[in-house]
Amino acid sequence: MGMAASQSRLLSLTSRMHDIELRSQRVMADKLALATQEDEVYQKYCDAMDAKKIQVAYMDDGHRQFMDANFTSLCTYNDMMCKQYIIQNSRNGNIIVSQETFDAYDIYKNDKYSFAWAMLGFENFGDQIAGAATNAGDCIGINNSNLNDYVGPFDGDGNDLYMSGIEQIIFDNYASDKLRDLYADLDNYSSDPLLHKEKLAEFRDALYKELGSKIYKLMSYDQDMIGIDLSYPDPTVLDEYLNGDHPNWVQADCDQTFDSSEFNYYVRLWEAIDQAGGCEVMDPEFQGNNEEGTMWFSNMLQAAQINLMEYKDDKGWENLTLATSIGDNYLKEASLDNLIKKAEAEYEHEMKIINRKDEKYDNELKKLETEEEALKTERDTLKSTIKDNIEKTFNLFS
Repeated sequence: MGMAASQSRLLSLTSRMHDIELRSQRVMADKLALATQEDEVYQKYCDAMDAKKIQVAYMDDGHRQFMDANFTSLCTYNDMMCKQYIIQNSRNGNIIVSQETFDAYDIYKNDKYSFAWAMLGFENFGDQIAGAATNAGDCIGINNSNLNDYVGPFDGDGNDLYMSGIEQIIFDNYASDKLRDLYADLDNYSSDPLLHKEKLAEFRDALYKELGSKIYKLMSYDQDMIGIDLSYPDPTVLDEYLNGDHPNWVQADCDQTFDSSEFNYYVRLWEAIDQAGGCEVMDPEFQGNNEEGTMWFSNMLQAAQINLMEYKDDKGWENLTLATSIGDNYLKEASLDNLIKKAEAEYEHEMKIINRKDEKYDNELKKLETEEEALKTERDTLKSTIKDNIEKTFNLFS
């Protein structure tokens, strides 16, 4: 009975030691996984420390300053900006714009100047223009069904409309002979729709180059206050108004005040969209002037998912090399201070959790090691006892 009990106890001890060994292996595996997690947390922290945002230059009181570059800061008009920028989807070439711009281009894609008026808030400027249909920008077109993307409504007599009412008034009173010749020449191309379209665009560019400042001023008139009858304007009163000599001169009392630099910005934006062949709406989630918008722009630009384009007076819109612009000190890379602070806090928090788990695993291993040592000692003692009993038994029967 003694030897049988000892043998049973030995088997029990051996089983428990195997169980402890298995538990130790599991704890060691958890510690190994914890080490991997620690590496991932550290790498995430390093990535945050290395992350850069792009900033863009603007002028403030004669000094160059920088603000975070994102869709809002780059692609909306700001007279303090050193440069004009747009962003382009590198996959399909579309210019990325706001919903407002997308809608305006959809309506006024016939004519860049009408588009610019609409973007300034004159979307119903036909109501202010004598002799033109409502939404006069729709009416700048050529009556040809093969140019569906260029055809708009026409004036009340069914004629092609080359100018809005305000433009016509300024043209009638102030156009040079050269500009009048361009206008008169338009009908000579009516049999060739594509060339007709090209010549109309040429005329309208010449119109605004020569008479744009007068058109701008008359567009912001307050007819009741200044007493100009735009159906049959008195040339003398018109001269007084445009020269600033009219005693009752008052700019329109509304939000539709005119800024020629902003007007030109929208003209150039239309040209970029037209050149690209279309536009698409910016994702509203990343459109704001916030951390999400800044990170979207930086990540998309660095991943070559978007192209950044800059307007140059002598060349128009051109793709911008980030390194070149950084060298010219119009764009720069900067640390993401908010992201770094957040990363530091997250790193410290994650490391505290990892360290607590690691300490727990160490305590478990020590406990298992202590238990294993105790079982090993008992096993060795038991083995020695069994051996002695076997020797005594053989001696007894020998």
